[in-house]
Amino acid sequence: MSRTAAKVPAGSDSTVMGEAFAGELDAAIETLQTACKIFADHPVALSRLGYVYGLAGRENLAREIIARLEKISEKTYVPPQDRAFAHLGIRDFEHVFEWLERGCEERSDYMVYLNVDPPFDVIRDHSRFGALLRRVNLVQSSFAVAVQKRVAGWLQ
Repeated sequence: MSRTAAKVPAGSDSTVMGEAFAGELDAAIETLQTACKIFADHPVALSRLGYVYGLAGRENLAREIIARLEKISEKTYVPPQDRAFAHLGIRDFEHVFEWLERGCEERSDYMVYLNVDPPFDVIRDHSRFGALLRRVNLVQSSFAVAVQKRVAGWLQ
């Protein structure tokens, strides 16, 4: 099994996440469902769909996505951050940290975004999050604090 996941076109992830953060969960879900069809259940699209399902209170659908990711991982590499995202939407923090810690072990290049990626705001105060940041030599930067405040303002 190859450890290389196929790429989804740049910008598509951030556009959908922007819809989700703006409270447009139905639009984000529709876009992600289409992306899953176009990209044949690509782990990035699936994990973000699971995340948004969780935000929308559709926990059963989010858990179905988590199960699909697990099944896909039997045949192809599913990056740990994608698994973490799927669990994040339903606030399953134990599994979120399990997969982020796996990302550190695998030296996933995604880990450098932990300090600034808005979905992780909900776990920033957790001691395990601080430990993850230290593991990848990140500290709470003033830029990260500014981004968090900006995003918090958007979500109100």
